[in-house]
This record gives sequence, structure tokens and C-alpha cells, in this order.
Amino acid sequence: MEERYFPLFISLKGKRCLVYGGGKIASRRVGALLRFGADVLVVAPRISDAIRQYGTEYPGQCSFLEESYRPGIGEADFVLACTNNPAVQEAIYKECRELGIPVNLSSDQSKCDFFFPALVEQEELVIGVCSGGKDHGRVRKVAQKLRQYLADSPEASCGDKVN
Repeated sequence: MEERYFPLFISLKGKRCLVYGGGKIASRRVGALLRFGADVLVVAPRISDAIRQYGTEYPGQCSFLEESYRPGIGEADFVLACTNNPAVQEAIYKECRELGIPVNLSSDQSKCDFFFPALVEQEELVIGVCSGGKDHGRVRKVAQKLRQYLADSPEASCGDKVN
């Protein structure tokens, strides 16, 4: 039987997340992590404007170092490797394995301890859509259909009171 991942919803409040990479994928993931309360440190040779803006919007919660990866991850509750350098991705993976830190490599689902789902959010409702890293297009379509459903359906509103 093929390995499947259990959808686990956890509190990220105060969790230390280290993100390597400062591009588009890292920016999307950093934004989501910050919305859910994680303390995020981004390390990359070049930091996107979006990540710089997160530093302003989430002072004390989002910080960044404009430098290349070097061994010495230190204390982190989990790590996201979102670089475009296969050697760096592999080095991050190996270091996390040695330290027992859960890691997600954006470039290799076989080396992920967890996946980053497409998020569908409406008020307190959170839906995560994931295909185990295998079919990103399908995940994107399902997430978009769920967002549209929630936007179009008054009965799907989270603000309704139940008697």
C-alpha cells in the first residue's frame, strides 16, 4: 500500500519555523505560516518584496537573513526548504534528518515529513487540500472550487448560529 499522509491540524502559535528560500513558493508558504501564528525566519541570498512586507506586517513574528544556506540549523520546530538549488535542498534535508527536525522539501516529495496543503480559509473554517505531493494541478482546482463554493453559498458561512 502506498504511503498516505494524515491531515493533522495543529497550533503553530509560537512554533519556530525556518524557511530556506526567498522566492515565490517561499513567499506563499511564509504568508500562510504567519497567518497561523508561527514565528518564521527566512534565510535566502535574495529576499522577495513580499517576504520583506511580511516582516513589516508581522513584526517580531517574521524575520529574515539575506544570506546563503550554511550548516547549523539550530533550534527549529520544522523546516521548509524552498530553494532552487538541489545541492542545498539535499544538505538541508540531511541536516534535518540528523537533528530530528521535520522538514518539507519543495522539490522532492519523497523527502518530506509533511506536506504543505492548499489552504481554503473563511473566518474560522480552514480546509487543507493535499494529494501527497503528486497532483498539484488537481489540488489547485479542488481548492479553487471550495473557495468558490464558500463564497457563493450562504449556507456554507461559518458565522451562522446553530440552535
